[in-house]
Amino acid sequence: MTPALASTAWSRQPERLRSAPSGRLEYAVTPPFPLPKHCDPLSSERQPTEPSRRTRWLAPSALLVTAALWGSGALAQSTTPGDAQDHAAQSPAPTPNDAQRRSGAPSLTPLDTQTDDSAEKPKGAGPTCIIRGDSTAPPKDLTLYDAASGGAAIAKLTGLKTPLEASELPETASARARLKTGTGQGHFRMEGYAAATELPLVTSQMLPVITGHVWIGAAERVTLDASRPGQVRVSKRLTAPLSQTFKAWAPCAQLSFTQGTPPGPSIDGDARGYRMAKDTLELYDEAGQKRSHVITLQRAPGAEVLFWSTKRQGNMVQVGYQGAVLIEGWANANALKALPRGELMDEAAPPRLEVAGGKLRIEGEPRELRTTREHYIYREAKQGTPIGRIEVNTDTIVLDIVAGWASVLPKSLAVMPPDGGHFWVKAEDLNLGPKP
Repeated sequence: MTPALASTAWSRQPERLRSAPSGRLEYAVTPPFPLPKHCDPLSSERQPTEPSRRTRWLAPSALLVTAALWGSGALAQSTTPGDAQDHAAQSPAPTPNDAQRRSGAPSLTPLDTQTDDSAEKPKGAGPTCIIRGDSTAPPKDLTLYDAASGGAAIAKLTGLKTPLEASELPETASARARLKTGTGQGHFRMEGYAAATELPLVTSQMLPVITGHVWIGAAERVTLDASRPGQVRVSKRLTAPLSQTFKAWAPCAQLSFTQGTPPGPSIDGDARGYRMAKDTLELYDEAGQKRSHVITLQRAPGAEVLFWSTKRQGNMVQVGYQGAVLIEGWANANALKALPRGELMDEAAPPRLEVAGGKLRIEGEPRELRTTREHYIYREAKQGTPIGRIEVNTDTIVLDIVAGWASVLPKSLAVMPPDGGHFWVKAEDLNLGPKP
């Protein structure tokens, strides 16, 4: 590679412009050093008349860009003489139309040839990150709003089983995510925004917290903590037997709303049980002198944490923990208390919550029907912007009919209006008239 343009001798060399064929200009510069022939990619196209001169044929537009870069010192900072000139020589002379279509144009080009880098990029997980599933126990009173911030409440979940679909996951947990109920038939499909931290997310598989040592287990309920394009960071808060929070990044496809069954513990038959001798336990990546610290475990007050091990090396014991999180690492034997061989402590599994159903007390005999097509749902008994739809084949309770509008609820009671509100549907759409 030839010496850099930063050379002051190079910048002081005489330069000239003269007419050339086809409307081009010849840009000739005499460098302060001889250039080897192999450094000139155009040596086969046009041989310089003098060994110490380099001649380049440049289109006027390319010449202006090169001169501007030279004058600003940009070439002196980032390229060599051979790099800058060879690049211009190898590229065909652009026409104005070509320059406008070229996406990789230099930064010093007319404004109409520059791309708009000021356009705001989407934040959060992006439009392709969609999480779906049948939530068996969504948060009770999880409220849906008609706007991503502020806005009015349009519906709330009751804690009963319902299909959910989340999108527009926010960059930070303090914002709202877009949430939709329903699957296409048999449900009230309400669409709005809900607090991202209240989404009942479930892991579809183990998620690495610290590669090779700590994981959040499969089929575990987690909380959205943050997101970035195509990924979500979730947190798992443990209160017993460990008292700490674990966080992991996961592709959107590894999260769901469907609560699966966590795999049971898998412990070798010759494993020996250990428990923590203190409230904290330091774990390392290996037993040797060059070991690195992995994590500090914090025991919950009054709890006992069961570890198992099949390997010991000197004063270090390789231990494993299996629960809502899975942990592997090396601990100092003095920080552990060994159980008698063949004895393992019992550790209670966390409860799995599932609400079977609900009942609604209604005075009188409400009408019931099953829809044969979709119907728009409104927040008020008048024409406006729909807040959802009744899907086809949905068992529906009609509470009342007022001025041509029917107040309705899903028979499943999985989603309800906000306090003091109603779900309104045009009565004629349901083939309903006033009560006799």
